[in-house]
Amino acid sequence: MDSYIRHRHEEQALADYDDVPWRYRSPNSIGNWHHDRMLRSIEPLLKHCRETRWMTVGDGRFGSDANFLKPYVRSVTATSISGSTLQIAKSRGWIEDFSEENAEALSFADNSFDYVLCKETYHHFPRPAIGFYEMLRVARRGIVLVEPMEGAWSPLLLLKRALKRMLRRDHSYDQFEPSGNFIFRVNINEIAKMMTALGHTTLAWKGMNTFWHAPFDAQEKNRLSVAWIGSSLGILAQDVACALRLLTPGLATVICFKATPAPDLIGDLRSNGFHIRTLPLNPYT
Repeated sequence: MDSYIRHRHEEQALADYDDVPWRYRSPNSIGNWHHDRMLRSIEPLLKHCRETRWMTVGDGRFGSDANFLKPYVRSVTATSISGSTLQIAKSRGWIEDFSEENAEALSFADNSFDYVLCKETYHHFPRPAIGFYEMLRVARRGIVLVEPMEGAWSPLLLLKRALKRMLRRDHSYDQFEPSGNFIFRVNINEIAKMMTALGHTTLAWKGMNTFWHAPFDAQEKNRLSVAWIGSSLGILAQDVACALRLLTPGLATVICFKATPAPDLIGDLRSNGFHIRTLPLNPYT
């Protein structure tokens, strides 16, 4: 599909210019903190994953998600639509293994990995349901999504959309991306339906907010810096608005378990703010 070709070209450009993520060039930067904060939302799960094998999807930013996982798990394979940046990452020791993969047609056998991680990539898929089922197919225990969340109607959301439409003079800003794809934000109810249809019984999810301002990325994470204060206030303002039910969280971490997790894992997830949703069993199977 055309959008996959565009994404391949984008990753090749990153490789050509050696445009590595903040994780590698400045680990203590606001830019790295922004992404680490999202990934740290799965730490309650990672506590139970020391001997597990993982795969990342859409990890074309030099395998930065796989690099995050390395200290927590037995092994991790980074994948993306292009292997251009992943080859560089492996040669520099940032990742252990990689594979060039189309998320809609993964080359791995069923249950090849314990878990599959998909961070900020699902909403870029041209046909996300196919990618979702493929990730489930190659995962033995489940898949983890860290993605923009489809929000319910709220006064602030309506105001935000109105302002952006007025400023950009565009009514499709929140539906399509430059690659041509429709933006499929995660919808918890729809994910639950897809899981239920396959006979899986447990879903864990947690909403969160983030704040990104490009000029802050390169600055050090210093609690007295303008970048740190501005980013923290941006997140706090959203958290307060969510608490007052004026806004819904911008991101969701969703763990789709293929089998019922152990009670201690469920307990750790709950104590870290995850909602646990038990899905109905099909009485006809």
